[in-house]
Amino acid sequence: MDMSKPETTYARIFFTLIRRQADTMTFRRLVRAGEPLSKAQASGEDTQLANDILKDPKYDEYFLDRQKAVEFFGGTEALANSWTQGKISTLRGIVDLASVVVMHSALDAALTDLCRLAATMKPSDWEERISDKQIKLASVKTTPYETLLRERLYDHLAALEKESMLKRTEALLAVCQPPAGYVGVNGYTWDRTELARIDQLRHDLIHGRLAAPPPTEVELDIEFLVKTGLYFWTMLNAKYHIKVDLLFELRDRFPSAPF
Repeated sequence: MDMSKPETTYARIFFTLIRRQADTMTFRRLVRAGEPLSKAQASGEDTQLANDILKDPKYDEYFLDRQKAVEFFGGTEALANSWTQGKISTLRGIVDLASVVVMHSALDAALTDLCRLAATMKPSDWEERISDKQIKLASVKTTPYETLLRERLYDHLAALEKESMLKRTEALLAVCQPPAGYVGVNGYTWDRTELARIDQLRHDLIHGRLAAPPPTEVELDIEFLVKTGLYFWTMLNAKYHIKVDLLFELRDRFPSAPF
């Protein structure tokens, strides 16, 4: 993200985070609304397949004693119903997985951009975090300190972007130094342990190590992720008094307009 216009960047971070939440919740609602149609479609397909397995001679090539196998599962209707329920459960699980991944990615990107924006606002706030970085002696003689600081800071931020999001929250807390009792977002309390749990949840879901939690828990996780992003977003306002440029989207759409 371009950091040359801090107020525009600050606005983009906010609106991107909020839109990802809105898009994710809309996606979840629409899938739920479409479940009856999906279930009816799957049920018709599964009933046809169960009847084919029982009656179509071509399945003799693959199965022994199809009649007893179908009876073992309770008949064609019970067999088809079990397949259909399995498909709906899979659909719900994929929706929950996608929801966690999308919102996790949105927060991940927001934290990266907030770190870069904070460094743009006041590079000297990061001095302690990069003070142990090696610098060639020759460059000290020929390069101004501010230039060296920005170069080392650029490298530090690039490396930080590849670290876990927890590392970026630690960096923002260190440079912004919110006062004790800082709220930032109503109804939210910063909880590193909870963020670590959701971070691990996303990792485990991606690698198929566990099933998605119940939908109500997923929606609480979505709320926590977006509020975490807003918590650190408001922290930059408290520290650097940066504000949102509400006209940035109009400038994008109408670059020749006199805004």
